[in-house]
Amino acid sequence: MKKNDENRFKKRWALLFGIAAVLGYAYIIVRYVDLLLRDRDKYIEVVEENEVATVERRGRRGNIYDCRGRLVSATLPEYIVYIDLTVPYLHTGIGKDSFPIWVDRLSYELSARFGEESPDQLKQRLITSYKRCDPAKHDNGVRLLKRKLSYDEYKEVCKMTLLNRAPSRGGRVVVERQNRENLFGGMARRVVGAVYGIDDTTHTTLGRFGIEQSFDKELSGSKGLYLRQRLGGSPMLKPITPAEDGCDVVMTLDMDIQDICECALREKLIESQAESACMILMEVETGEIKSIVNFVQPEPGNVLQGTNMALAMNNQPGSTFKTVCMMSVLENEDCDSSTLVLVNGGIGRFGGKVLHDSHLYKEKYLSLSAVMARSSNVGMAQLVEDVYSNTRAGWRKFSDDLAEIGFDHHIDIEIKGAADPIIHRYGEYKEWSGTTMTAMSRGYGVQTTPLYTLNFYNAIANDGYYVKPHLVKALRRGGEFVKEFGTERRRNRMCSSNTLEQIKGMLEGVVSRSDGTAYRFVNSKLFTVAGKTGTARYKMVDDAWRYQISFVGYFPADKPKYSAIVVFMCPRFAYTGMYCGGVFKQVAEAVWSMDQAIR
Repeated sequence: MKKNDENRFKKRWALLFGIAAVLGYAYIIVRYVDLLLRDRDKYIEVVEENEVATVERRGRRGNIYDCRGRLVSATLPEYIVYIDLTVPYLHTGIGKDSFPIWVDRLSYELSARFGEESPDQLKQRLITSYKRCDPAKHDNGVRLLKRKLSYDEYKEVCKMTLLNRAPSRGGRVVVERQNRENLFGGMARRVVGAVYGIDDTTHTTLGRFGIEQSFDKELSGSKGLYLRQRLGGSPMLKPITPAEDGCDVVMTLDMDIQDICECALREKLIESQAESACMILMEVETGEIKSIVNFVQPEPGNVLQGTNMALAMNNQPGSTFKTVCMMSVLENEDCDSSTLVLVNGGIGRFGGKVLHDSHLYKEKYLSLSAVMARSSNVGMAQLVEDVYSNTRAGWRKFSDDLAEIGFDHHIDIEIKGAADPIIHRYGEYKEWSGTTMTAMSRGYGVQTTPLYTLNFYNAIANDGYYVKPHLVKALRRGGEFVKEFGTERRRNRMCSSNTLEQIKGMLEGVVSRSDGTAYRFVNSKLFTVAGKTGTARYKMVDDAWRYQISFVGYFPADKPKYSAIVVFMCPRFAYTGMYCGGVFKQVAEAVWSMDQAIR
C-alpha cells in the first residue's frame, strides 16, 4: 500500500513539473515574441547593418590624359538622395508624433544649404507625400534635391535631420551614379568621346565615340568578386577575387594648343557665317596630333561641337590637290619651278569645255611657281595635258603616278568613323573621260578628308616621308606604362629629293610671293610659312553654289615643327585666305610663341 502511495506521489510531482515546464516555456515564447514585436524596427536595423552577400564589381575605369599629363576625362561619383516616407517607424509612436518637427528641420537645412526650394515649399511637398504614401509599400520615395550631389555634398546631407538615422528609421535612400566628366569643359569632345553610363548591375561602361569608344576595353578593366557586409550602416567590400582597374590613356593632344585652335576657329566661324569648320594641327616629325577641332554653326553666333568632320568629311578638296598633281608632273618631266606653261590670260579649253581662272590676267605664260602661287586652274590643266597627253595611255600613266605618290595610303587612325579618300584609278572607274584628268588636276573628281590632305603636306615637311598621324601616346596603369605608341614611318619617300625641293619652294611662294593667294593673310613676320589654299564649289539641290574653302601648310618652313589644315564649309563668301589663312596664321604664331616661352 505504501508502494502505491509512493508511485502516486511521484506521478503528481512529475505532472506538476511538466505543467510548470510547459508554462515556463510558453512564457518565454510569449516574452520573446513580445520583444520582437515591440523592438521590431531595432532588430531589422541590426540585420540591415550586418547584411552579408557576394557581389561583382568591375575595376575603376581608367582616366584620359593629354600629352602634358593633365587629366582630361575621369569618372566621378554622383549621388541622388531620396527619403522613403513609407518606413513604419515614421507612422507609429514617437516617429509619427515627431515627424512634423523633423520635416520642418530637414526642410530648413536643405534650403539653407542648396537653395533649390524655400523651406515652406519643401516642407509642404514632403508632408503631402507623407499623407498620400502607403506604409505597406516601400519605394524610393521623394527626391529631396533636383541636382546630383558630389561626394562631399552627399556626406553633408547625411548629417542632416532624419537623414542621419539608419534607413529603417529615417527613410534615407541614396542612389549612386558614376559620371564621366570632361574636366576641360568639353574641349576636344569628339576626340575624347563620351560613355553611355554605368550599368547598375554589371557596373560596366560603354564608350559612345572617340577614344572612350575605341579604347573601351582597355579603359574598362576587369571584373572581381567581393564579399559585401554592412557594419554600422556602412557597406564594406572584402575582395575574394580583386578586380583590375582599367588602363589610363595618354593622348597626343595638347590642351593648351587645343584651346588656341578652338578660340581662333570659333572667332572666324562666326565672322564667316559658315555652316561648319574644322582644324587639325600635328607635329611634323612624329605624326602626333596636337589638336582637332570640329564646329558647327546652326544659327549665327551659336557655335557648337560638331561631328568629327576632320576625319570623316570626304569632299572634293579643290586646289590643295594641285600639289599632288604638280609633284606627279615634276617626277615625270624634265622641268622645274621656272618652266613656263600656256595659260592665255586664264582661259583654256579642255575636253571640249572652256575653263576659266577665278581672276583673269594679261600673261600668256606663267611659270610653274606662278601657277601654284596664283592657283591657276588653267595652268594646272594645261600642264597635266602637256605631260600626259589626253589619251588612254596618258590617263593610265597619270593614274598610276598619283597612286605611286601614296596620297591615299590607308591611315589607321584610332578613332572609329574615319573615311578613306577616293582617287579613281583608270581601268577601275567607268566614268573616266577626256575631262577627268584635267578636273583632277584642280581637285575635282577626287574625294578626301582633311586628315589625308594634311598627312600629304606633313610628309612634304618631313623630308618626303609619311608618318602615321595618331592620337594616343601610351596606355598606363598605376603609373607604369603598359603599351607605348611610337612614330610609324613609311620606308619609301613620296618623291625624289629634287622634286621635293621644287615643291617646297612653290609652297613657300604661295605665302611669300606678293601674287600668292595666301600672301596677305598667312605671311608672318615671326617665321616662314609654306602651304596651299583650296576652294571647291558645289551645286546644291536649289541650284545655288556653295563653297568649301581650306588652307593647309606647315611652319616654320625652313625647319618644320608643325603642320595644320583649316577647312570651312559653306561660308557666306569664299574668302579662303581671310578665313582659313587667318586662322592658320593666328594659331601658328600663338603656338610658336608658346614653344619659345617654354624653351
